[in-house]
Amino acid sequence: MTLTRRKAWRPLACALLGATLVFGGCGGDSDATPSVRVETTEMRFTPARLVTEANQDVVIVVDNRGDVDHTFSINELDVEVKLNPGERKEITLNAAPNTYAYVCRILDHEGLGMVGELVVS
Repeated sequence: MTLTRRKAWRPLACALLGATLVFGGCGGDSDATPSVRVETTEMRFTPARLVTEANQDVVIVVDNRGDVDHTFSINELDVEVKLNPGERKEITLNAAPNTYAYVCRILDHEGLGMVGELVVS
């Protein structure tokens, strides 16, 4: 093979390698449970709106980034998780289509605006 032919194959080889790297990671584990993440800080959930699919397991990862205790509570789904500062907990849910409120039950955090909504569709 001449030097010119070798140079001609380089762009094609690079393109194939790039496609392999990009699309090779797209298959993933089809059995992996989807997850969403929410952080608690003083009088706030971030994000204040979570969206998931109905009738399938989903993991909600809750991180307390605040300086005080917080809860992640959903009345309609009997969820009540207390988190100390710096603590992370995971909750696995499987919910019917609806919009559910999540709140913090510590003292009057809910009354001070520590609320959010979980949209399941």
